[in-house]
Amino acid sequence: MAEKEDPKLKIAKVLKSLQAKPCKITEVSLRGVNLDDESLRQICEALATNTTVTSLDLSNNELEFTGAGVVAECLKLNKSINKVCLSNCKLKDQGTKLMAEMMLRNKAITTLVLQSNKIGVTDQVTGFDNGAIALVEMLKVNRTLTSLDLTNNFLRDIAAKAFGDMLPSNKTLVKLNIRENGWGPGATDKLCGGLTKNQTLATVHIKGNNMTNEAESQLKAFAPGRIVP
Repeated sequence: MAEKEDPKLKIAKVLKSLQAKPCKITEVSLRGVNLDDESLRQICEALATNTTVTSLDLSNNELEFTGAGVVAECLKLNKSINKVCLSNCKLKDQGTKLMAEMMLRNKAITTLVLQSNKIGVTDQVTGFDNGAIALVEMLKVNRTLTSLDLTNNFLRDIAAKAFGDMLPSNKTLVKLNIRENGWGPGATDKLCGGLTKNQTLATVHIKGNNMTNEAESQLKAFAPGRIVP
């Protein structure tokens, strides 16, 4: 079995490749390397003007709000990255809002993965999913994002209503993954209306929510062939 590469050496290697003239790499994958603030800053500084990298994966690093801001500012400037994975980065609602604001400026990203970021947790008291609502507001005007993955967060029925209200106006999103968010049967009606008025969204993943069999059947009836249980 090959030895796991030392995280610090991996970060240094990626940074060296990004700073090379010309840069020849097309993918930056730094999953679970315990990125510190300075390393993140240097990576993002190099990526801001990079034109060869098309995929960025910083999953399993504790970016939190501050790190999310650094990444967001970088992606506002970058014009080549089309896939961004920030799963399990502890973004929560405030960091997610920064990602949504970034997407209002970015015209290159087509796939955004925000799995397991505790989106919705910080708003349990207020009952208002600020992170999810920010994403919905972005989707009303964004014309490049085709795939959004929000698996394993804490979105509630209010977010389902917001997504349902947004769908008629979005003609770009093709895949929406909302698995394992604890949505109950009440989310069904809120989604159904939007799905019937949106023919672009081809796949909606709903597995792992608290929907009854009846609710799932209702969704499938409103969006034949598009609901993945």
